[in-house]
Amino acid sequence: MAIQTRVAFLLFGSGFCALIYQTTWLREFPLIFGISTAASAVMLAVFMAGIGVGGIILGRRSETIDRPLAFYAKLELLIAATAALSPLVIWMVRYLYIALGGAEAMGTVLSTIVRLILSTVIIGIPTFLMGGTLPAAAKSVVENNDISRGTVGILYGTNSLGAVVGALAGTFFKVDKPSILE
Repeated sequence: MAIQTRVAFLLFGSGFCALIYQTTWLREFPLIFGISTAASAVMLAVFMAGIGVGGIILGRRSETIDRPLAFYAKLELLIAATAALSPLVIWMVRYLYIALGGAEAMGTVLSTIVRLILSTVIIGIPTFLMGGTLPAAAKSVVENNDISRGTVGILYGTNSLGAVVGALAGTFFKVDKPSILE
């Protein structure tokens, strides 16, 4: 099996896991911040901003690394570790947000700012790291003579397909395990 195919499978799994994490966080955040469009928008904004900023910073970093696939592996391990810690962080943030009085005590503007900060505390690091995975993986397999960058397109598409499958799995197949917040 060619290295490009193996990396494509890795990126499928990466996209799958990223959307499992996102749907899990999307289910947990209302238990902290309540169910509102603003609360959901904040979580989604932090998720997308983390990936974008990570893609810029870590993407540049992956261009200078001799072993980009090893860098990719380190990113994935750090993502798994920080995502595994997120239930504990969510639990701590929940108590802090309640202690602050929530949206009722802080008002709409201040509570939105606090939600933004606390959401960044919870998912900022894993999403930042997620942003660096595709550039690192692509750097490991793209050859200089691939002017059309077709390999990057295949990798991006495979990663996106994994994300779609992850979103479906995270939405329609729930493991009957109680939340840490219950």
